[in-house]
Formats: sequence, structure tokens, C-alpha cells
Amino acid sequence: MDRTKLIEAQIRNTRLRFCKKWCDNGIEISIDDFLDPKIIGEAYVFSLIDTFNTQKKGIVCPLNSGLEEFKEQINKNIHKDMEYLFFEEKSSEIGAIKISGNVILNNIDFVIKESGLYHGWNDIFICSSDLKKGVCLWRSEYDTRIYVW
Repeated sequence: MDRTKLIEAQIRNTRLRFCKKWCDNGIEISIDDFLDPKIIGEAYVFSLIDTFNTQKKGIVCPLNSGLEEFKEQINKNIHKDMEYLFFEEKSSEIGAIKISGNVILNNIDFVIKESGLYHGWNDIFICSSDLKKGVCLWRSEYDTRIYVW
């Protein structure tokens, strides 16, 4: 097996493990719900965050807080009938997951626990499929910020 096929098999297996974990929590996703990590637009989202920081936009919360404020923004800005991209803990490796706003709103605590924030990263990203709307919680070494666009 060449290296490319091995990497593809590893990605598929990791996606299948995510699908099982989500299914075990009552959320049906399939490996077809993952986007190719090369085309999901993480760089675009990171550039938005840089712009928001420069413009001093966002809700500023004390360090290691902000989850309740983030949930409030999710409830205000996520629509049940829209499709979103959720950047789970391994999104840069296996791709973001396409999920409905209904799934996000009904399972927000589980979704948050599947984010990078709970797995050694400093953020939670949820964006519309076209990346034009989204909600992000970003923890820096000084504070926590919530961005909505």
C-alpha cells in the first residue's frame, strides 16, 4: 500500500470513529458529511478572527469563561433549517462536519465537547456552509472572545 492510500485509510477510519461516537450520542452523521480539509476554508475563518481582533470586535470575557455567552450567541444566530460546518477537534486532518442547525441547537453541550477547545486547542468554530455567517469562541492567553459574523 502506498503512502497516499495509507493516509486515506487513516482519515476514513478516524471519520468512522467520529461517526460512531456521534451516533452513540444520538446524532446520525456519515463519512460523507465530512469536507475535504484542504477546501473547508479554515484559513479564511482565521483571517476573519485576525480582522475582528484588529477592529476590536467581539464579546470579551474573562479568561477560561465565555461558554454561557457562546451558547447565547449560538441560540441567537444558528437557524434550525440551515446547514453548518462544525470544526471538530481534528478538522484540519479529517475535515469539518456538515450538520444542521437543529442538531447544533439540540446538542450544543455535546458539540462543544467535540470541539478543539476540549481537546487541547483554543477555539470553537461553527460557520454556515458558505462561511459567510458564523460563531466562534477564541481563548487567548489573556481572555476569551466571542465573534459573530
